[in-house]
Amino acid sequence: MLPVTTIELNGYDLNSDDLASCDAPLTCSITPEARRRCRESRGLLLDLIQQRRVLYGITTGFGDSVDTAVDTADTERLQENLYRYHGIGTGPVFSAAETRAILLVRLNALSRGASAVREELLDRIALLLNADCLPRIPEQGSVGASGDLTPLSYLAAVIAGERDVVYQGTQMPSEQALAALGVPALKLSAKEGLALMNGTSVMTALAGRAVAVLDSCLLLATELSAAAAELVGGDQSAFSAHVHAMKPHAGQAMAAAHIHEFLASGQAYSQEGRLLPEQERFEGEPVTLPYRLQAPYSIRCAPHVLGPARDMLQVCRQWIHTELNSSNDNPLFDTERQEVYFAGHFYGGQIVLAADSLRNAVATVAELVDKQCLLLLDARRSGLPSNLVSPDLRASGNHGLKALGITVSSLAAEIAHLSAPVAPHTRPTESMNQDVVSMGTISARRLRESCDMLVRLLAMQCIVVAAGYDCRRGGKQAGDRFTRLYTAIRQYSGPLSQDRALDLEAESLAAAVRTGSLLPG
Repeated sequence: MLPVTTIELNGYDLNSDDLASCDAPLTCSITPEARRRCRESRGLLLDLIQQRRVLYGITTGFGDSVDTAVDTADTERLQENLYRYHGIGTGPVFSAAETRAILLVRLNALSRGASAVREELLDRIALLLNADCLPRIPEQGSVGASGDLTPLSYLAAVIAGERDVVYQGTQMPSEQALAALGVPALKLSAKEGLALMNGTSVMTALAGRAVAVLDSCLLLATELSAAAAELVGGDQSAFSAHVHAMKPHAGQAMAAAHIHEFLASGQAYSQEGRLLPEQERFEGEPVTLPYRLQAPYSIRCAPHVLGPARDMLQVCRQWIHTELNSSNDNPLFDTERQEVYFAGHFYGGQIVLAADSLRNAVATVAELVDKQCLLLLDARRSGLPSNLVSPDLRASGNHGLKALGITVSSLAAEIAHLSAPVAPHTRPTESMNQDVVSMGTISARRLRESCDMLVRLLAMQCIVVAAGYDCRRGGKQAGDRFTRLYTAIRQYSGPLSQDRALDLEAESLAAAVRTGSLLPG
């Protein structure tokens, strides 16, 4: 039985860890204060309708049809029309975990109390989450403004008893699932279709989940970089706190300190001064030193790659956290000032730039991983056996990790391809009313793909560094940190004794990477 997480929503403190918990079924509730705010904004909306005020999407048509008046008697039909004509999503459907996150994010946004929906609507979304009755939401069809209209229309339709859900592992019509839950379909009232659909909850849910994955990925990438540094050798001063204080970027300093601490647990690096040969002149034949003073860039500059990625993650996490806890539909109702605002909070500008930026960070880390793996597999540069297979095994026709290196390069290349920015590709839609759109959902979907590949890439790097540990066993003693990492990896993938398929072991390691299980306690 999967664990169940309990989350109380108030509209103000949802975070990426909560979204990561959506991998399993969850239960959620709404605070009394959030309910009070919702009742008050709903009351303001009803007062304005009674005054026959012109209210976008309530007493007017949608989008470019804003100049079409709608009688107050037709407000329910207007909301029905909205989710029905947006039923044109396409492509694969979001996973169960992603769908839970989408519902959780939308419910949190509505719980802030500026969207003027009934408490009954909040309870219906919570019921779907608590029963793990999930709308089937196609991934494609959103340009990210006016919000995630088309994908979120599938949530609105399901609440109203239309389209399909997955309930208790079975796909069925939502009306059937609602009957099984003992509730009728809910007829959406004024503003409620718009409040459900006209927001950034799909892109924000995907980006928030990616942040949680990247957090553990960057920590593991730093640990694996330290292991690669221990295998290759070099000057430990490259990771000294004193030298990194001379270029004081926070993430870089953190990565360097991590690697320095890892190396300090062993004797991989000589602390003695290194001197030139005693001969006075070096004319004639080149004099080759018995050591390399500096490791290749993929080792020495690892903090300079991992640090900026961590700094970028910190900035983007804050943007995403703010978006998670925002009112992001239109119009919005301010009960303190008794005002209604017609604005553009459905625009996913922060999310698209966060997702674009994080995909670039992922691509730079993937390149680092690729080069570290290639370095360790190359006997001429690493000092380790070629492809990390011992000479006796190679003599009997074994090839070690040769093909794994190719797969690593393939993944890194694909991640690099996905790093191209999406934000500049805005295009006008909907009769030029939506004449500039965020494209945030496309960028967030690509970020998810990049993160998934980075997870698998790190899993393969785990196999490489563990094989490197085995190959250097007869040499210098490995450090304590490396030994702990090696032991963790070997729970999922055994030593190389002869050529074998490694795909299932890599898959098991990837699952451990995603959950942070390989990281030191």
